[in-house]
Amino acid sequence: MSTLEAARDRWAMRIIAAVSAAVVGLVAYLVMRPGGTMAPGVSVLPAVNAILNGTAAVLLTAGWFNIRRRNIAAHRACMLAAFGASTLFLVSYVRTKVA
Repeated sequence: MSTLEAARDRWAMRIIAAVSAAVVGLVAYLVMRPGGTMAPGVSVLPAVNAILNGTAAVLLTAGWFNIRRRNIAAHRACMLAAFGASTLFLVSYVRTKVA
């Protein structure tokens, strides 16, 4: 691994850690805040959240199998799709918690 690649990896890990910490903090705040846990009129969103979370889990598992088989293109596609499903889950989850 070259010095440039190592620097990129360190930079990416810092960004990932910062975004992860921010998301965990936001979710913890939404769960712990007073005033109820569910915004009115969002009864269908928990089911949507479960579907999105399950989809992300399946895609992550498929990506893991693909990288073990050295199928990098399929791994990348699975990881990007899992990222998309997780992002949609987060937006939906926050909508469930915020009026």
